[in-house]
Amino acid sequence: MSRDNTPDVRPIECAEKLKVLSEPIRLRLLEALQTGPLAVGDLAELIEIPLMLVSHHLKILLAHEFVDREKEGRFVYYSLRPEVLHLGKLNLGCCELTFPPQAAAGEKAPPIPPGTPRKKS
Repeated sequence: MSRDNTPDVRPIECAEKLKVLSEPIRLRLLEALQTGPLAVGDLAELIEIPLMLVSHHLKILLAHEFVDREKEGRFVYYSLRPEVLHLGKLNLGCCELTFPPQAAAGEKAPPIPPGTPRKKS
């Protein structure tokens, strides 16, 4: 509660953002986008999940203002919103998240959570 006895919306907004990020695939998408804009197909290939699943999670991140979307011809590119990425950290307004350093070339990507549909070869 604030001083004037009205509910403080900041904790509610923070809880909503954290709820959106509770899905590991969304965290992996945000981590991948730290390097710059990527097309949906490139993201799907990078984190090895089906294109439709990537699109679904990107729409949720877009609706909650974590990412921006830009269409170029038949390709759709997503990027982190400038206010979300600050000095290499995800700024949620109420807290900041950092990712471990990027894996060196040749190292395996982090495991995909159980039950996640895998990209068909």
